Amino acid sequence: MTLDDSIRQSLEAVTFQFQKNPFDFLYESDLHCFLYAELFKRLSNDRTHIQCGYNEPPSYVNRDYIETTIVKSEYPSVVKYDIALLDGDSPIHFDAQTSRTEGWKNDPLWIQPLQAIIELKFLQPGDDRADKKNAFRSDIERLLAYKKNHRTAKPFLGICILFVSDYRVDGSAFVFGHESPFDSIVEGVWGIVVTPSKRMTFTAL
Repeated sequence: MTLDDSIRQSLEAVTFQFQKNPFDFLYESDLHCFLYAELFKRLSNDRTHIQCGYNEPPSYVNRDYIETTIVKSEYPSVVKYDIALLDGDSPIHFDAQTSRTEGWKNDPLWIQPLQAIIELKFLQPGDDRADKKNAFRSDIERLLAYKKNHRTAKPFLGICILFVSDYRVDGSAFVFGHESPFDSIVEGVWGIVVTPSKRMTFTAL
């Protein structure tokens, strides 16, 4: 199964559960946890090795590296995307010179490059629709910026997904690009709007 397949299947799972009963999810973090668990279930065997050196080997069971799944939450340490998938093929390893030059305070476990990012937003009854729309658009712009600044020569998949539990909102006003089939999500930056009755997928421009 490819990375794209794993992401699509995980998104299908959370969409199905949400549309079955949107009020199983009362907080954005509920959706976040559900999606993280689905991704971890499918990608826990996709792992990366990161060479360490800032801390002594006893910190890592007497090894000078750590092994970790690529699935992360609230990552990296400064920017904190909702869900991030590490690029296991090009890890940043500890380097003494780089550590001194950039003033590292730890091993580079929390600053790894990302091959995919998922941001979530949640619109519930009583929420300000204009504020949520601006926040959703802002997330899309952040992922476009990450792709431009960090992944111009490498594959990248960015997804911003808005869940709408308010049955009065049809979701069309939150589509900012060209609508495309869900199965066409493979690379680039995408937006998804999920309401209780439908799902809209679009490419972000």
